Amino acid sequence: MAAFHLPRERRPNYRFGFTAFADTMFQLLIFFILSSGMTPFSLITLKTAAAMTEGGTGDGGGDGSSPAAAVAPPELALWTIEGGELLISGQRFPYDMLPALAEALGTPAAPADVVLIVRGSAQVQDVATVLSALQAANVGSVRIAAEGG
Repeated sequence: MAAFHLPRERRPNYRFGFTAFADTMFQLLIFFILSSGMTPFSLITLKTAAAMTEGGTGDGGGDGSSPAAAVAPPELALWTIEGGELLISGQRFPYDMLPALAEALGTPAAPADVVLIVRGSAQVQDVATVLSALQAANVGSVRIAAEGG
C-alpha cells in the first residue's frame, strides 16, 4: 500500500512595501512645510523684574546724587493685543501704526513701562511684531499677561 504524502503547509510570506510608505511620508512633509508659517520671529532679549532691580538700573550707585534719581517715575501703558490690531485706551489701532505709537511712549530720560495683555485671538506673530516695535522705542520694560490668567 502506497503512503500518501501530504504537501507541507507553506507559511505565507508577508512583505511590507516601503514605496507607498515613503511616498506618503514625503507628501506629508511637503504639506507641513508649505502650510507652516515661514515668517521668522524676531529675537528679543527679555529681562525679568528681579534682574532689573539687582543693579541693572545703571543709576551710578543708588546714593541719590545721579541725574537718574531726579527723574520722575516712568508712566505705565496698557496695550491689549488682539488678532490683527491693538486696543489702547479704548481705541483700536492697526499694526501699521505701531512705530508711531511706540515712539510716543516716554522719552529717553524717562522711558515708559508697557504691560501687554494678550487676548485669545492674538497669534505669536502678533506678540513678536509688537515686541519688536517696542524694542526700537523708548521703553523701559515690557510685561506680558494673558487675558483671564
